[in-house]
Amino acid sequence: MGGVLNGLIAALTKRYYLIVGESSVSLNARVRSYQIAKGLTGTVNSTWGLSGDSFYGVALSANKKSVAATRSRVADNSNLVGVNWDNSTGSFAETNRVASFGTTNNTSTGRVAFAPDGNTVAAYTAGTSATPWIWAYPWNDSTGFGTKYANPASLPTNNTTSAVPLGVTFNPSGTAIAMGGASSPFIHAYPWSSGFGTKYANPASVPNNPIISVKFNPAGDVLLASGFATNFIPGAWAWSSGFGTKYANPATQMGLVTDGVWNSAGSVVLLSGQSSPYINAYPWSSGWGTKYANPATLPTSSANTITLAENETSVYIGVTNSPYIVGYDWSTSSGFGTKFANPATALSLKINSITSNG
Repeated sequence: MGGVLNGLIAALTKRYYLIVGESSVSLNARVRSYQIAKGLTGTVNSTWGLSGDSFYGVALSANKKSVAATRSRVADNSNLVGVNWDNSTGSFAETNRVASFGTTNNTSTGRVAFAPDGNTVAAYTAGTSATPWIWAYPWNDSTGFGTKYANPASLPTNNTTSAVPLGVTFNPSGTAIAMGGASSPFIHAYPWSSGFGTKYANPASVPNNPIISVKFNPAGDVLLASGFATNFIPGAWAWSSGFGTKYANPATQMGLVTDGVWNSAGSVVLLSGQSSPYINAYPWSSGWGTKYANPATLPTSSANTITLAENETSVYIGVTNSPYIVGYDWSTSSGFGTKFANPATALSLKINSITSNG
């Protein structure tokens, strides 16, 4: 009885937070955390001391002890950063760890991911001259970054002009790593075992635009890819030690897709985008289902990133214009509910990347 009661008390008292990466052009962008309870409960909860022109990716380790982020920085190429995280208070530790990533004065960097065991951080740079484009480091919660893993024998393709932040992800078992790309075939994957294995063959049906979000479903047998182009259709491929058949496109499509997230059951895909309605959701059951109805109150500016939160009872997006974070009630059975009130204290910067602690 005591165990059940303690569990209920813990559930009722758990604090939920958003961790966000801001975008700026004046070196005052930060990674911040906000406490949430069906909307932001106040001003910034905690600010990570590191600054940058813009932060393009943030990730929270599965054990919720560390946060990694990618940034663009004029002074040098210390664009991959990590810090310890206190999940009970939503605050960052004082000690910052920094690793080389990309090039000095990148126009943008890419997104970032922890391996499921929390022992690796991988990041993918945007289309600059920052070969090898994919970077991976051992990570230790106590000591930070280790020595960079060797580059893949066959590098992903890229170009030197695209400035969109490109996605990277590990499968749930940590045995594969997938990433986007700014030039054909636009998506890449490798076996992973404390380093890159031989690159998997390209999918038979490749995307036709840069991929800025890649996410395996919880079962690890579907790879979702979202891209950035006017007529892009979010794509999904069967996965089993390599790319399988591409699933048929959803009947109702959306363009300019910027990010995607699965629910924990793998039965819903939620997407953010830069064209109205800016937020979309689809049931998933061995393929795309009929799109959920749009929220009654739409966001008023383009969405750059999306996350589920508060035990999957809410969904938040980071947007380009004020209020910069928009949230909704969410239910798998009924879809989007009421839009949450805007923050009482206005936020000030575009949000490029967003994640939550549960």
